[in-house]
Amino acid sequence: MDKSGADSISKAGDSLHSTFLGSNELGRVLHSISMTCLDVGARGGFKDELTLIAPSVNAIGFEPEAIECQRLNEKLDSASQPWKSIKFLPAALGEQADHRTLNIYKRRGCTSLLEADIEQTSLFSRQDYYELVDAASIDTVPMDQAAEQYGFQDAIYLKIDVEGAELEVLSTARTLLSESLNFIRMEVTFAPVRKKQPLFSDIESFLRPFGFVPLGFVEMHHWRPLSKVKHPYLDNNNLPYSKGQMIHGDVLFWKPMPWTNQSYINDISSMMKIIYLLLVHEYVDHAYQIVCQDNIARLIDDAYNIDIKREIELVSRFLAKQNRRAQFHLLIRNLKDLLLRRI
Repeated sequence: MDKSGADSISKAGDSLHSTFLGSNELGRVLHSISMTCLDVGARGGFKDELTLIAPSVNAIGFEPEAIECQRLNEKLDSASQPWKSIKFLPAALGEQADHRTLNIYKRRGCTSLLEADIEQTSLFSRQDYYELVDAASIDTVPMDQAAEQYGFQDAIYLKIDVEGAELEVLSTARTLLSESLNFIRMEVTFAPVRKKQPLFSDIESFLRPFGFVPLGFVEMHHWRPLSKVKHPYLDNNNLPYSKGQMIHGDVLFWKPMPWTNQSYINDISSMMKIIYLLLVHEYVDHAYQIVCQDNIARLIDDAYNIDIKREIELVSRFLAKQNRRAQFHLLIRNLKDLLLRRI
């Protein structure tokens, strides 16, 4: 980007008065970035963890249940949206197949192409979640094929939660995994609550040859065998307290890149997308490492009229304060819970 381009970004940003994690300058630049992000299994709406970078996000959600997908799109028409653009597609992703059975369970969030293992769910007092109430016939399409059909070959971020069919969907996205995706947030399982369900180890083994490594857990869910109450909360029975077993959670994977490679140095915009996605997930060190290599910081500074190192330092200080407040509020909440409950 030449100097006139940087100046135009600066002037446009002055009128937006936005901020990003305590940085006015990163808030300004954010509006000049455009990235495609996918939510596969978007029941309830597009994942809100990207809301902070919404002005840069072209959001595409996938929801195979036609009624739910229609509801999501109708909701878009009736409310203002923070996203650069957003749409929901009634597409079911997976291996190419027609007339597959989508099992619809009493707890709608458990709906899956896989059959529930009632014996396993009974071990953790969750068998009622997986009571089969209906079934639908759907056709599944490979993700790479859908990318060509709907035009998201440039997707950089993928959130995938399809209740046990995650590995099947990933196996049909080899081009996206090789060429464009840098971040994947996905649900993984440690105890199969569905028949023939792949586990975390299977997912990690599949992704590693594509260069993806786990950054960390975004969510973790532990189930008690004798209660639906989750640790550290107490139940009102003769066993009020127990830790639960690690059953499922969401893991964030990312693909570290050879930042000194000339193709990346020439594509500063893509590098900024990665920096924003790292920062929004609070991986500040990783973002800072990128800009400290060779002359990357200078290239970013020149392109966007920004002191990128200084702004990342501001983000780190902002997050430090934010996390201290969160820890304090959690302490107060837990203390109130203990005082209100009798053992």
